[in-house]
Amino acid sequence: MNIGTRARLIMLARHAASGVEPITEHLELDIIPTGDPGGFRVMFEGEALIDAKIRLTHQSGWNMHRVSDQDSIVRFPALPWERLYMVYAKHRVERKGSRERTLADGSTEMIEHDQRELITTLSFPNTEGTASLAAPLASQSYDD
Repeated sequence: MNIGTRARLIMLARHAASGVEPITEHLELDIIPTGDPGGFRVMFEGEALIDAKIRLTHQSGWNMHRVSDQDSIVRFPALPWERLYMVYAKHRVERKGSRERTLADGSTEMIEHDQRELITTLSFPNTEGTASLAAPLASQSYDD
């Protein structure tokens, strides 16, 4: 992003009952299971999103990165562990626009932007595989 470029961040999320059964696309930037284990299609405004960078993350902190192919599909190897997974995608589009923002005092102002950056996630449980890895320990902070 160039200095002076104003971006509007749009965050989207959804949950599916499984990471295999196809679901109906309905988000502006969406991740749809293809029906094959570990297969997902990335769509932007109803069109295939080619070369999208996708990350698959397990609740233990393990993750794997892939790039969508010419059909907007990304394939991960079989999901090795039980429990919750999340697929993450980010896409930036050059599109000017504006939105109204409500301030703390109840008044409003218009915010202009040059780009839109969309981030979307699809979370789903996996009931097959080996027992889940332990979640990483939370970082600790110490007071002086």
